[in-house]
Amino acid sequence: MSHNTKPYLFEDFAINNTFPIENNLTVEGNSSINGRLLVEDRDILQELDEMRDIMLLLRRDVDMEKKYPRLKEIKDEYEAALAKYKTMEALK
Repeated sequence: MSHNTKPYLFEDFAINNTFPIENNLTVEGNSSINGRLLVEDRDILQELDEMRDIMLLLRRDVDMEKKYPRLKEIKDEYEAALAKYKTMEALK
């Protein structure tokens, strides 16, 4: 396999919105993606949302938790109580 060390420029691929990647993609520093990120035709954000919903994780507002630390405490208490009740239900 040949490894292309030429950096891909956005202008090179803006027409079809694809960026060919051989083997690995390394991102250094902060990065952002505007739009959908698909891996093998799977939408990554959708996958994460579904995992959160299946695991019954509460959506968090980190900025509000910083401003009101009690919010995180309440969330933690709820999750601990929920785990306890799930265990009790499983033992019935």
